[in-house]
Amino acid sequence: MLLYSQHLNGERCRYLEPSSDLKGHTKFALITIVAVLVVIASIAGYRAYILEKERINNARFVSQSFYTELLTLRDYLELVVLKTRGNSSKDELIFVLAGVRDRARSLSKIYWLLYTYTGDDDHYKMSVALGSISDFANTLLNTPPSEFLSSVKERANTFEELAQALEEATEKCRGALDCVPPEIPDKILELLKS
Repeated sequence: MLLYSQHLNGERCRYLEPSSDLKGHTKFALITIVAVLVVIASIAGYRAYILEKERINNARFVSQSFYTELLTLRDYLELVVLKTRGNSSKDELIFVLAGVRDRARSLSKIYWLLYTYTGDDDHYKMSVALGSISDFANTLLNTPPSEFLSSVKERANTFEELAQALEEATEKCRGALDCVPPEIPDKILELLKS
């Protein structure tokens, strides 16, 4: 169908009305583009779902795999108390304190990993608290040899209270690290301040 229009100079100009065939191709192209975008969005959404599921499974795996480290740290803290109350040599105490330092540092890193997986502030607090236990043990290990035994024996009560705090944590968390009560890190940090 031909259409005419008037220009300012008075001449008639004709143009063609778009054919229905051209309208059909445009409509088909738009529908195709929308369909492709929906498919891409669906794939991206599914991939995000899978990644989130993997992240949760990884956090659960880490939490369950390293629970024995928490038990071992608690036992090392109790061993420090026993060694200070008994007639233990300096070398025995150094060995046990090094175990406390190393286990606490490892657990601090594990809790940091759990924090990065979950974003849970309780994991962050526990990471800081365990890092403080490691620093506390390391400070004692670096005391001058002449003061070492007396320094460790003076802090026997602190080690005992730390062991009790971890005992509370392990009683509530049977088999996983991710259920430590939120008051435990605060208690540990308070013990180490004094």
